Parts: sequence; structure tokens; C-alpha cells
Amino acid sequence: ERYEMSGINAHQLRPYFRLDLSYSFRFIRPRCTHGLSISVFNVTNRHNPYIIYNDYGQWKQISILPILPCIRWDVEF
Repeated sequence: ERYEMSGINAHQLRPYFRLDLSYSFRFIRPRCTHGLSISVFNVTNRHNPYIIYNDYGQWKQISILPILPCIRWDVEF
């Protein structure tokens, strides 16, 4: 048994809101330059839909990326 959801490219996900924040520091030294970046993805921690599929007659939603902190350190010579 096969469920036909819609025609090709006829289905759209609902609009969603996501807020990402980032702040960068730069330290300039005589021999190299250091960079520090602190980021937080999906600050609002909303479970926005990534994919919606039909599983035995029941619609299910997969959400990814809950609140996700990130720290990045780089050195340039």
C-alpha cells in the first residue's frame, strides 16, 4: 500500500523562526594572530521541522538542532 502525499514539489513546510548569535574576538600578536569565536545556534530552542513523513498512516516530524553552543579558536601565522 502506498500513500501519495502530493505532486512533485507541491508540498511546503510551514515557515519557522530560528535565531543564531555569534561574537568574535581577535588578538593580534607580533608572530601570529589568534581568533576566538563564540556562537549559539537556535537560541530560541524551537523544534523546527526538518522533514515530515508518513509512517503507517500517521504523520511524523523530525527536528534537528536544538540549542547548540559552539566555540572556535584559530591561529594564523
